[in-house]
Amino acid sequence: MDRAISLDARRIDLTIELPFQLGRARIEPRAHEICWNDETRRIQPLTLKVLVALHDRIGEVVTRDELVDRCWDGRFVSDDVINRSISLLRRVAVESGGFEIQTVPRGGYRLAEAQPDHSGKEPSTAGRRFLGPVRRRYRLAVVGAVAMLLIGGAGLFAVERLSRPSVDAVTLKPFDVAGNTPLVRTFAAGVSADVDSALSAAGVDVLDPDSSGQSKAKFVLTGQAELPGSDLHLTAELQDADDHTLLWSTAFTRPATQAQAMQEQVADNLAAVLQCALETSREPGGNLDQATIKLYLKACALQQAVDPPSDQIEELLQQVTAREPGFAAGWARLAFFAANAAFAASPHDAETMRRDARSAVQHALRLDPKSGAAYNAIAEMELGHMPFAVLHQQFQRVLSFDRDDTFTINNECELLLRMGRLEDSMRMCRRGVELEPLSPSEAADLAKSLIDQSRNSEAESTLQRAVRIWPDDAGLKFLHLDYEARFGHPDQALALLNDRDARPQIRDVTLEIYRRLIAARKSANPAQARAFTRWLEKTIASNQVEAGFAAPMLAGMGDVDGAFKLAFAAPSQIPENAPDPAFLWEPDSNNLRRDPRFIALAAKFQVAAFWPATGLWPDFCSTADWPYDCRTEFAQLMTNAHAKAKRGTAH
Repeated sequence: MDRAISLDARRIDLTIELPFQLGRARIEPRAHEICWNDETRRIQPLTLKVLVALHDRIGEVVTRDELVDRCWDGRFVSDDVINRSISLLRRVAVESGGFEIQTVPRGGYRLAEAQPDHSGKEPSTAGRRFLGPVRRRYRLAVVGAVAMLLIGGAGLFAVERLSRPSVDAVTLKPFDVAGNTPLVRTFAAGVSADVDSALSAAGVDVLDPDSSGQSKAKFVLTGQAELPGSDLHLTAELQDADDHTLLWSTAFTRPATQAQAMQEQVADNLAAVLQCALETSREPGGNLDQATIKLYLKACALQQAVDPPSDQIEELLQQVTAREPGFAAGWARLAFFAANAAFAASPHDAETMRRDARSAVQHALRLDPKSGAAYNAIAEMELGHMPFAVLHQQFQRVLSFDRDDTFTINNECELLLRMGRLEDSMRMCRRGVELEPLSPSEAADLAKSLIDQSRNSEAESTLQRAVRIWPDDAGLKFLHLDYEARFGHPDQALALLNDRDARPQIRDVTLEIYRRLIAARKSANPAQARAFTRWLEKTIASNQVEAGFAAPMLAGMGDVDGAFKLAFAAPSQIPENAPDPAFLWEPDSNNLRRDPRFIALAAKFQVAAFWPATGLWPDFCSTADWPYDCRTEFAQLMTNAHAKAKRGTAH
C-alpha cells in the first residue's frame, strides 16, 4: 500500500503517517506497531520513524545524517542510538519475514522488501530474542569519540576472544602454494609462522604434521594460497584430527601489495578460531560432538568480523548450549553477548537481557568456577550498575586465576586508563600486545595509552603500523585521524581526511570540526584558534557535538571555563548517555586537570570514587608542583556533599 509522506519532508510525524505493508508485515505508524500473522510488536516512536524514513526511499541508500535530520529533527544523537534502532528493526524483520535492512559501506542503509515465500511455511523464530547489537563496547581505547561519532558504532569491553586456552595441541600443516610464486610462498609461510607464534604464546602445543611426540593434536589446520591475478587469495580449513571431518573453513582476499598486512590479519583470525576450537576439547566427560563444534566455530568466526552480526552469533550460541548444556565456555560467551546487547536495548528489554545473561553466567560458573570469560560477562552486565572499584576487583580476581588472561588484561588496561592510572594502564596494554601481537584492539589500546601520556613518537609509529595491518578497522581509523588532527602533523591529518579509504565514516559535522581544527593548528595564528573556538561553541550550542569529544578541544584551545561548563552539563549515567570518562585524561584535558574543579568533574562521572576505594589515586596526584592536593580537594568535596545532603534531609 502506498502511504502519505509527512507534510514536512525533512521531519517525520507519525500522527499523520498512514499504515503500509512490507511483505507479510503491516506497519501502523500511529499506533507504533508492526504486525504479522497473529503477532503484534510495539515499537518505540523514534525507531519506527527510522523505518518510515527508509520506506520513503525503499530500495535507495539513506545516509545516517538523513536519518538524524528526519527522525531526530537534526539534533545530535550518538551513532549507537542509530545502531540500536537499526538492530531492533532487523530483529523484527527476521521474525516477521517482511523486509530486510542492508548496510551499505560508506553510504548508509537500504530497505528491501522480502520476496514472498510460496512454500506455505512460517519463518522459524526458535531461539530468537528481540536483541540489540553486539557492539565492540567502548573499546575503551577509543570509546567516547568512536561510540558517539563513528558510523558503525563501537563500544566498553569489546567482544573478541574471551579466554586464553590452557595447554593443548593442534597440528599446523604448511599451506599449499598454487603456482609456486615466490610472493605467495613467502606469504603462506608467514601466515603459518604467525599462527604458530600466536598459539604458542597462548600455551598451545603446535605440532608438525610428521610429529611423533606424545601429544596428540585435536585439530588440523590446512589450506592453500594463490595469486590468481593482482590479489592474494587464501583458503583455510580446520579438520578433526581423528577422521579429517571438515569443521570450519574460510577465505581471505586482499591486493598483493598488502601481503604483509594480510598475513597478520589472517593469522589473527585463524588463531582466534583455533583457540575457540580448543575450548571445545576440554569439556568434562569428553569432547563435544562435531555438529556442536561446527556451530561454535561459526559463532567464533563471526565475532572476528569488522561488524559482527550479533543476532546470528547469539542464535548460534543458544543452539550450542542447548545441545551441550555442560559446555562452560559456550555459556560464558552467551552470557557476554546477552549482557553486551542489553546496552543497546530499551529499559524493559535490557532488563530481560541482563536476566538471561545472569542465568548464563550462573551456568558457566557452576561448570567452571574460575571462568575468566564468565567474570568478564559479569563486568559487562553490571557496567553502569557497579562501581568502577568493584570492576577492578573483578578483573584482579580473574588475573589471580590466570595472570595471562588477555581479555581481562585488556579490560584492566582500559579501566585504569579511565581512572587516571596512566602508567599502570600502559604496562597492562603492553602486556596485552605481548600476548596478542596480532590483535587490532590491543594495538589500539596501547596507542591510546601512549597518546594520553604524550609519548607521541611511539604512539604514531604504533598507529601507523596498526592501520597498515588492519586498514578496515573502524576504531583504528578514527584514532589515527583524531591523533593526527589534534596532536600530530596537520598535513598528514588533512591527507587522511581527504582520503575516502583512509578516513573513518564519520558525520559531516565531525568532518568539519576536524577540518577547522587542522586549519587552526596549521596557521599557528591565535586569532584563528579563537575563531575555531567560537565556531565550536556555536556547534555545541546546537546540540551537534558530544561533550566528551568537544570539551578537551575547548580546553586545549584555552577555553577552560567553556570546557568545564560543557562537561558539567553532560549526562552522568554511565554508559547509556554519559561521555566516556577517557576524555578526562586526554592531553588537551591537562588544562582541566590542573584546575581544582577537576575533582568534582571526575566525581560526576563516578571516577573519583575509585581512588579512595582502591588506594589507586591518579598519576598527577604524585606530581610535586601540581597546583593543588587531589586528596585534600576530594575530602573537601565529600564534606560539602555530606553537608548538602544533611541540609536537604533537614528540610
